[in-house]
Amino acid sequence: MLSHWDVYELEIATGRERRLTTYEFYAITRPFYLSDGKRFIFSGYGPQGISEEDLRNLNTIRLMDGLKNSLAPPFQHTTWASSPTIADDGTIVFVSRTNEMDGTKGNYTYDLFVHHGGTTRRLTTMRYTIITEPFLSLDGQFVVYLASRTKEEGPSIWLARVDGTETKHIGMPWKRLK
Repeated sequence: MLSHWDVYELEIATGRERRLTTYEFYAITRPFYLSDGKRFIFSGYGPQGISEEDLRNLNTIRLMDGLKNSLAPPFQHTTWASSPTIADDGTIVFVSRTNEMDGTKGNYTYDLFVHHGGTTRRLTTMRYTIITEPFLSLDGQFVVYLASRTKEEGPSIWLARVDGTETKHIGMPWKRLK
């Protein structure tokens, strides 16, 4: 493996750096601290010591505290759960592959899911070919993300209510310049 990524914390006032993980991941997504200020959530791909089940399901979401870390996913989801973002109330929004769930063949498709209070539900049913970088609003009511429905079109900005009542495409000005 050519890359060795881990999560570090930097105390800005003192410049003190602290390594929070020691798994030498192949790649990671941006970590988010939970509201307790101690635990953080992120996606970590290809860590050393990965379990067979984790490898099979590609559950890449990690919840750690920098002290008693574990590669076990914080909750179970079927396939390729990644790119988590979290609200102050503990609501987690993440991306997951949906081919197996929907019975679709061919190119992989992805949607957003919400995990809260021990249950997981599907937020979008768009079957995107690309979906990335979900971010929850400060109040946890909305999630904004980049996605496209076909490989030919570039990603667009989408906005969805976390309660599932609305998904909205945000038109970009350069699309009108064609």
